[in-house]
Amino acid sequence: MEFLRQLVLYGILIAVFWGGIVLMKSLARIDVPVGYSDVRDLPEYSSYRADQTVRFANYRVGDGVCYRLGSDEDLAINFGWVAGLPGDSFAISGGRILINGKPAVHGEPVEIGDCGPVPIPRDHLFIVTDQHQRDSLSYGTLPASALIGRVGELP
Repeated sequence: MEFLRQLVLYGILIAVFWGGIVLMKSLARIDVPVGYSDVRDLPEYSSYRADQTVRFANYRVGDGVCYRLGSDEDLAINFGWVAGLPGDSFAISGGRILINGKPAVHGEPVEIGDCGPVPIPRDHLFIVTDQHQRDSLSYGTLPASALIGRVGELP
């Protein structure tokens, strides 16, 4: 009986420890890099809560995201919105980004010739920003490994 009691106690302790790890990841805050200007009205020196526990399959169009473009410090932290999911297609027509034939919700018009439609591969997202300097138009669709987390709300 004593062995069973200890086993239950250890199970509870492990559950509390694991819950604490998950909770800390979901409460993580990401600081906006100095000079970051790819999302209009995103104030420097502010931070955003990034849920790092969200699974790739749970990202939706319109979600704010924080992502990494490379190991270079200048590209390590970026913010944008999910415009397209795996299986969607994107195109550019008349300076507008189209996702499945409909205009993307975020992002300014672009000065690029018409192209597409191009399918978004499995385990990739099409991310847009206001200025399109550090998004999928500049770097291509982003793999799941580039995502840092879902951001609660971007301006």
